Amino acid sequence: MAKVYGVHSIALKAGASGPDFERFFREEVEPAPGPGGLNMRLLRGDRGDREGKYLLMFEFESVERRNQLFPEAGPAARQMSGEVMQWMGAAGPPLAKWNEYTTPFDIIYTDYREV
Repeated sequence: MAKVYGVHSIALKAGASGPDFERFFREEVEPAPGPGGLNMRLLRGDRGDREGKYLLMFEFESVERRNQLFPEAGPAARQMSGEVMQWMGAAGPPLAKWNEYTTPFDIIYTDYREV
């Protein structure tokens, strides 16, 4: 089964601290259990056009699992399954804190499938 990687640009709000955001992600977001078959990674540009800027990368174990969690592509950060909505509800405090650091998710994203 081929893995799928969803790549989303993240922009910090004016005045938000990059190191504080990274620490928050490592300490509060990463340890929280998410839906099975999905891992999240926070990436910061090291060189090139997006140096110093952030990406959130979703790693799905397969196309099928991505489609279970996010049945349809499109606006509103994709159409989410009940499983994802339940997980997001359980992640309330970290999710609210996430919104303190970042601007709303860009609805422009790309999913990449391993070939």
